[in-house]
Amino acid sequence: LELSLRSYLDLVMANNTDIAIERLTVDVAQNAITRAFALFDPLATASFSSSEQRTPSGNQLTGASTLVQLTQPANFTYSQLLPTGLQYQATFFAEKLSTNSGYYNYNPNINASLAFTLSQPLLKNRGSFINRIPIMMASSRYRKSEYDLKTSLLQLVSAAENAYWDAVLARENLRVAESARDLANQALKRAQRELELGALSPLDIYNPEQQYATSRIGVSQAQYFLKETEDALRRQIGADLDKQVRTLPIVLTETVSPEVEAPPIDAEKEVRTALVTRPEVKSALQDLDIDDLGIRQAGNELRPDLEFVGGYTTQGLGGIYYPSSISPGVLPAPAAVPGGFGDALGQLFGFGYPMYSVGLTLRLPIRNHLASADMADAMVSKKRDSLN
Repeated sequence: LELSLRSYLDLVMANNTDIAIERLTVDVAQNAITRAFALFDPLATASFSSSEQRTPSGNQLTGASTLVQLTQPANFTYSQLLPTGLQYQATFFAEKLSTNSGYYNYNPNINASLAFTLSQPLLKNRGSFINRIPIMMASSRYRKSEYDLKTSLLQLVSAAENAYWDAVLARENLRVAESARDLANQALKRAQRELELGALSPLDIYNPEQQYATSRIGVSQAQYFLKETEDALRRQIGADLDKQVRTLPIVLTETVSPEVEAPPIDAEKEVRTALVTRPEVKSALQDLDIDDLGIRQAGNELRPDLEFVGGYTTQGLGGIYYPSSISPGVLPAPAAVPGGFGDALGQLFGFGYPMYSVGLTLRLPIRNHLASADMADAMVSKKRDSLN
């Protein structure tokens, strides 16, 4: 497994699971923006039911000895909140009533109505800015998560690069330890030869033997340290996850030879550049933006709630019409006039039976501990982030 520093870092970015996990945090923040738009999602509901009821008659006003009624109501509603705070609702209602009572002019009796209602906040929750604060906060948190991701990537890549140079260091340390062992071995052989020729005291042989044994221990320790750093290197590129790759020997192509001398560093200039470009500084500034939005949101909750409410309803009636005789006792009775749901819709959209309503609703909390505490927390949060 031959790795230059550049190819190694490419593998780190592609396979390191810690980096993959950090990238997912941005997706969560992006999903939060979509979730914030849910406040303005339109909602459509529909319902239909059918029920039959048989009731014993207790008086003649029911129109039948046993009153039988079949009721079939249907309801369709569409509602939505607009960014300005205006909430509107359109409701279409239709009901079919079939009965055996003789006192109904329309049987089956079909009622239809179309109603429009709206409410517009005049103080609290008024305006697009206030109502879009959750979206703006989610967008700010998304930008903050991007800066935090860059910060994490810088730290992870820095740790990965250090792991590479740790392995290079371990490799060079092993070479030094092997050279020291070889030198100690040559010194021991020379001492043994001198001992054989009588040029060395028998007690003096222990010192070169001890040095050779120590150098062998140093080689073993350097081999273990190299293996340990190579395993860390494999984890950085995900090679430990593949049993056919994790056992491959690693060859690092970078050397520790000194490069061309770099020019002197202007520390003040580098600090100014860092304050402009470092992602953790941008993330901290983004916290202040979120705090400002939180203060505006908390201030909105302290306002009294005054709403303008308006409504308009139009109605229609249809079905088979049974006219009553103008002169009782005159026979035969007038013939039934056929009709149905179309008649009810015709009256409905003819707008001949309208109903209007307007009003104001005021909700004035005498004391709002919750909103006051939220405002205090928002101010504390901004002070803390400013100090950070």
